[in-house]
Amino acid sequence: MVKKLAPATALTILLVCSCVTYQPTPPSMYIAELPPSEITGLSLDERLVVEEAWQSMRQGYSEKAIKLFSQLNVENPFHYAGLGYAYYTQNDLPRAEDYFKAAITLYPDQILGHLGMGQIYQETGREDQAFTEFREVLKRDPEHPWAKPRYEEIKTSKTQEALYDGKTLAAGGDKEAAKTSYLKALYYSPESTEAHLALADLYLQAESYGDALVHLKAATANDPENTEILTAYADALFRSNDNAKSLDAY
Repeated sequence: MVKKLAPATALTILLVCSCVTYQPTPPSMYIAELPPSEITGLSLDERLVVEEAWQSMRQGYSEKAIKLFSQLNVENPFHYAGLGYAYYTQNDLPRAEDYFKAAITLYPDQILGHLGMGQIYQETGREDQAFTEFREVLKRDPEHPWAKPRYEEIKTSKTQEALYDGKTLAAGGDKEAAKTSYLKALYYSPESTEAHLALADLYLQAESYGDALVHLKAATANDPENTEILTAYADALFRSNDNAKSLDAY
């Protein structure tokens, strides 16, 4: 009986499979929701095109998305950003990068372009640039749930790396290169007391009291209850012949 049922079963499976619509794999990249504040400024026709294109792209239909985004006027805020994401989903990173750069140039306050550009930079190993793009996102949305943890991860990693390089270079006697590394640490973490104190020490050794005081003052502001830092600040003021301020600090 099994042999008699087998052909019928196979036919049924073929009929079912023929009715199944192919569903592409959705892209693994992060594609944010469309910003409501920017959508409301579009005409009804533009809005319908953008929403259909965005939905198609998120579902994995990149070719359809490209056709729809290409229909939009180049002055439409979603034309370049949309094409950037669509080509990114096709792994055409050079073309996606060009479109994201155009989007950022024309609409610097639009988060979508910065998010896309940041992802490309991070994927291609350009973490300095990725950090900058994620920082631009956080300037506009300080608690952005996707960009913030990635920003913090790069910030922590790069700060620690720069501090380590600074210590190593200073220990080896290359004080100028050490300064550059500590300044790099401050680029990622302006609040780094460790970097400010290390720079202050290097400037004091060179008797560059004005530069030393800049960093000691910053360190004091970051940690106002730290008497050791305040004492070092007062001493630097004294060595720079600013006796009145030094006395106040003491």
